[in-house]
Amino acid sequence: MVALFHRERTEEGQKVEVNLFATAIALQCQDFTAFLNSDGGFERSEAGIGGAWLAAPFGIYRTADGWIALSMMSLATLGEVLGMPELAAYEGDGPAFRDRDEVKRLLEPVIARPRPRTGWRCSARATCGVRRCRTSLTWNTTRRWSTRD
Repeated sequence: MVALFHRERTEEGQKVEVNLFATAIALQCQDFTAFLNSDGGFERSEAGIGGAWLAAPFGIYRTADGWIALSMMSLATLGEVLGMPELAAYEGDGPAFRDRDEVKRLLEPVIARPRPRTGWRCSARATCGVRRCRTSLTWNTTRRWSTRD
């Protein structure tokens, strides 16, 4: 990614060496570990949660003006942030995993309400992040990534 950005800025190419085999194994490590330590495997989420072993609210959600990524967090805390006290009923690993499709369906319409993706009120207990694409990043003079918005 940095090599592409450098080429775009300077029109000078970069040599990138990548061990694709090690990368492929590393990408599957979490899948293998989850499968080998389960007692019968996992079923895919009907609601589209990315990993078969991940509980709600993990996923990418459409907002009024883009997308937001929610990771693993307390559903009770997320309920406080979103004004959805009913999410507290799904707190804990069991309900958050077992009812993950239902939780995702509850969250989708609330998160899609008109509100800019940068206007999310997050707290220290509820980590959320705006999904950024390459075009929203800039390389500043101190050689650190920063964002335009």
